[in-house]
Amino acid sequence: MNSQYKELTDKAVNCHQSGDIETALKLYAQLLSINPDDANVLNLTGLLMLSAGNAQEAIEYITKAFIINPTAQIQGNLGKAYYAAGMYEKAVKLFLESLKLEETDDIYYSLGLAYRKLGNIDSAIEAYKNALEQNPGNFSSCYNLSLAYKNIGDIDNAIFYAEKCKILKEDDEGVYAILSGLYEATGNYEEAVKALKKASSINPDNYSYYYNMAIFSSELGRTKDAIEYYFKVISLNPEHIPSYVNLSNITRKLKEGDENENKEMALNIILQGYSVNPKEEILLLSLAQLYKDMYRNAESIKIINEILTLNPNCDQAYSLMAINCMDTGNYEEALQCYDIAIKLNPNDINFYHGRAIALKYLGREDECREILENIINSAEVTNESKITLGMLYLQHKELQKGMQLYHYRADDFNLQNYTNGEVWEPDKNIENKSVHIYTNCGLGDTVMCARYLPYLNEKVKNIIFQTDETLVAIMQESFPNVNVIKKSVKPPLHDISLQFMDILLALNVDLYNIPLSKGYLKANEAAVKMFSSLPIFQNDKKKIGLYWQGNKNIFKNRSVNFDTIKQLTENKNLNFYSFQLGFNLEETDNLFDLSPHIKDYSDTAALLKNIDTLITIDSSIVHVAGALGVKTYLLLPKTAEWRWFYDEKTTPWYDSVTIFKQKESNNWVEVLDRVKKAL
Repeated sequence: MNSQYKELTDKAVNCHQSGDIETALKLYAQLLSINPDDANVLNLTGLLMLSAGNAQEAIEYITKAFIINPTAQIQGNLGKAYYAAGMYEKAVKLFLESLKLEETDDIYYSLGLAYRKLGNIDSAIEAYKNALEQNPGNFSSCYNLSLAYKNIGDIDNAIFYAEKCKILKEDDEGVYAILSGLYEATGNYEEAVKALKKASSINPDNYSYYYNMAIFSSELGRTKDAIEYYFKVISLNPEHIPSYVNLSNITRKLKEGDENENKEMALNIILQGYSVNPKEEILLLSLAQLYKDMYRNAESIKIINEILTLNPNCDQAYSLMAINCMDTGNYEEALQCYDIAIKLNPNDINFYHGRAIALKYLGREDECREILENIINSAEVTNESKITLGMLYLQHKELQKGMQLYHYRADDFNLQNYTNGEVWEPDKNIENKSVHIYTNCGLGDTVMCARYLPYLNEKVKNIIFQTDETLVAIMQESFPNVNVIKKSVKPPLHDISLQFMDILLALNVDLYNIPLSKGYLKANEAAVKMFSSLPIFQNDKKKIGLYWQGNKNIFKNRSVNFDTIKQLTENKNLNFYSFQLGFNLEETDNLFDLSPHIKDYSDTAALLKNIDTLITIDSSIVHVAGALGVKTYLLLPKTAEWRWFYDEKTTPWYDSVTIFKQKESNNWVEVLDRVKKAL
């Protein structure tokens, strides 16, 4: 090779290496015109073609080079050309032949890539490992080895090699992104967040890192961190709709602050997303759900109609429409919506559950029961369906069948967080043990089943009864042999813990022979006397207590409009006393507000002892009155809760309670006409 030819070759290689492809090609062509059998130039030309994406031309040049000079390096390059052309089996053969001549980490790595393209992951893993044996610093082999192990589900090894990649390249963004996914797969959200923090420090403009950090922070219970990350995503990408949706969902469920204020903040967030993209289905569904949860059903329905205009086949929209219909008492329409949702998506078990509930409120109980029994025998059964069917069995006084399913409330409530003993299951013995009972049910259920505490006390060493603060005083007064404590207090040491309603199951009680129906609660005598001296009680008129409104989210069909119940007060021969809390009541000459005197149920009990009759909806106060033996008129919807069974006039729970039940859904006027006559 003369000096001029060598000088020209060096210049071509320099252009090649510096990325001046056009000049390099011209120089290589010039060299080949001088010496068409220069294997080195042929090989370099082929590699240049390969980098330019011309695989077939690369094969031609490198093949000529290999015929002239069959070295391991040129054979390996030919394998790379065939790999680029998608001819993976040919590439594998060439790589293997090259490795017979000379083992290099580069060719082992290329062999691993080819095996992976052929779906032979095990061989790919072996090739990558061989590359690392040749060169422990081969980052690409280490990186792909992690990916290969991830593909076959070997997360531990995938993490091992990804962690090695961190050592080889501390500031490689992709490694930390992979690590976050691997740690997520193991449920180690702590490490997943750490990996993403590092990735975001390398590339702070990648909003996906912050989005995943928000999701993982939520899993870790770090709500404030999650909120901060979602806001970061929105600042980087104002059109990222999932962040608006998730941020809104988190905000409305915040434990801190006022529930209504949190929902308003959540609404503002979702409306901000709505302004960005008013046609995004997932956002519209979230907005409709939020309006529904805020009892703004008309606005929720309006948004659902927008969804259905954009997508007439949106099954979730029909399901949400059905829920709105049930909230407003339109059960027939709700049933029709569920039927459409099921037709659109027959695999969503929640639609069948909702349909069963609609049928229940329509009085078609046999159909409701059949659906729920089919659901609990399916693989997709939810605890909600089990509990609902359990309550249906209980309504028929099928105690064992009912409580076995009702017990699944425990799965949605982690009792282990509130106990220092073992958690009771139906097959565990409680006799002669120190028993801790935690009330995770409604206040009314607590009062109703508190009658069984003395019977339980006979079987066990002692009872620690942990309940809502408003019930503590009256329970202490009524059950002096039971250690009653509030929920905010850590319970003393005990052997076993059970959720309150499981008392029925543990004692195997008989719903056909309910004890203590004459009463079992005791009002504080000093408080009874103190309240009796109030000026509003200083008269000879019959004294009638009123309670008409419960939690709107729970008491969907139980509450009575105040204007409807107020008609009772037209009877000026009677005095009426409101037990309603949180209601801005305008008093009259025969309607008085007792709420300023009520701080807990002990006060409620003492006030109840100062009236002649209580008129109430199905709420906790009916249980307190019944357990005190106070004469009570109970207003029930046509489809009542399980605890009232199918009784129309009296209840085995309380001798002093008379039932006034709707004859047709939502018609309280007719019910109150009967109450007027009774008064």
